[in-house]
Amino acid sequence: VRVGSALAEVPSIAQQLDVDEVAWAEVPGFYECEASRTMQNILQYGSYRCNVFTTCTLTLAHPHDLPRNPDTWQHLARPNERRRKKSRSKSGKQTAQEVASPRNIV
Repeated sequence: VRVGSALAEVPSIAQQLDVDEVAWAEVPGFYECEASRTMQNILQYGSYRCNVFTTCTLTLAHPHDLPRNPDTWQHLARPNERRRKKSRSKSGKQTAQEVASPRNIV
C-alpha cells in the first residue's frame, strides 16, 4: 500500500474483492511484526473475516553468502569504478596502472 494505512486499506480491498485468503511476507523487525500481528487480528476477527497466510523473509545476508575474494567483493560493490592495477616495471619496481573494471563476472 503506497497511499494510506495498510491496516485500513487491505481489509477494505479484501472485502471489496470478497477474497478467501490474504497473504504477505513479514520482515523480521519489532515494529513490522507488531503491524503484521495487528493486520492478522483485523482480518481474522474483524467485521470481514478471511484466512491469513504469512511467511518470514530475511533481508540480511549470511556471511557465508558473501564473496570471499577481495577483488570480487570490490567489483561487486562498485562495478563502474576504475581501479589501479599494480604491475612490475623492468627495473622491478611496482607501478600503478589504471585499468577499467570488467562489467560482467562469469
